[in-house]
Amino acid sequence: MRILFLYSCLPLGGIETFLVRMIKQLHGRNIPVTVLFFTHKFDEGLLNELKQYATVCHWDDYVYAPRFFKKGFPILKLLFPLRIDKLKREILSNVTHIHAPDTNSMLFSARLLKLNPGINLTTGVYHINEFNVKTFTGSFFGKKINEFLQKLPSQNITFYSEMSRSFYESGYDGKFGESNLVPIGINLEKYEGCQSGVQNKRVVSIGRLTAWKKYNFQMIEIIKSMNKKGVFLHYDSYGDGIEREKLEQIVKEERLEKQIIFHSGVPYHLFKETINDSLMFIGAGTALIEASACAIPAMIGIENEQDPVTYGFLHNTHTYSYQEKGLDYPVNFIETYIDKLLNQSKDEYEEECNKARKRAFDFSIQKSEEVFCEMIKNSRNFKFTIRWTESLFFVISLSMHLIMSKIKGTYGESFFKRL
Repeated sequence: MRILFLYSCLPLGGIETFLVRMIKQLHGRNIPVTVLFFTHKFDEGLLNELKQYATVCHWDDYVYAPRFFKKGFPILKLLFPLRIDKLKREILSNVTHIHAPDTNSMLFSARLLKLNPGINLTTGVYHINEFNVKTFTGSFFGKKINEFLQKLPSQNITFYSEMSRSFYESGYDGKFGESNLVPIGINLEKYEGCQSGVQNKRVVSIGRLTAWKKYNFQMIEIIKSMNKKGVFLHYDSYGDGIEREKLEQIVKEERLEKQIIFHSGVPYHLFKETINDSLMFIGAGTALIEASACAIPAMIGIENEQDPVTYGFLHNTHTYSYQEKGLDYPVNFIETYIDKLLNQSKDEYEEECNKARKRAFDFSIQKSEEVFCEMIKNSRNFKFTIRWTESLFFVISLSMHLIMSKIKGTYGESFFKRL
């Protein structure tokens, strides 16, 4: 058995760090892994760690393409002629399974399956909207993604939250109701003995500054509100993204530069040191779980939530779904939870930290590994290939969707902004 992971890039992010952890676990099981990237955007530290456990290859080495095209849009690389003999000899000859974690990698995988139809293709819904084309089914690209899900055997996919599985189950007539369900796991061993929670006035978050993470904006308003009460918080947010410039401008206008600082992203191995000695963490994704493992109260930033409310801390939930909007958990104001932490006794605050660490154990990478290996073992072969002309129509369709969304001013609701 050899598994080929096909993915676009490797920045510092929750999904990317999870994939590296998973590949490390597979390496420990003596399951060889090859990772084929179709861009050259990497966090060097994460890439170097990955190279310890997998063979890393690049799509550009297996296609005929002018050099200046190699820095273009990744999806255009679907159209490049393949170096078929080299692909078969160096990669596909020993591969038994391909894991494609998103729509782009699914498309690239389909081209490879034409060369070796005996390979089993699996995927995972790492974000609920990754394959969500409900409002794009009139477009060719939407129809093609929908076709993939229609053909995909239910045992060839893993969901990472109950809400995500339920969403796709309802959209495909119950087909995915019995599909694999597992947390996006973290390595809990690295946080043994870590005690990051301290009853001070420092709040921390780590993660890309994307549009759906409204809590970054809400923290500005919360700090203004608490200042009026004579409680002066300090907020350190680590991570780059399209919202950073806007956030920094608001902080400057509000003259809060001494209390709110937006830092660049931090290397993954410095996570503990970065959040150490803070009252609480606020965020989402795997960073929230890792903060909880460090025994720090980890407040949930609800996806796309306009109001400054939360379900509370991770340990106030009990499912793998914990950050999606509309979950069946009570909500309360973020500021209320901060006030409560600040006014607790030392013993009460310590109990919050202990609850945080205990909840993190529900998200062990060992659980993720076991279910992933079961998926690989039980996966079925199915036919899903893409002809060159279909790749061309897909790229044209996606490009037209992008152009029209820019013209109509609906880019914020487009396929490109769905995550």
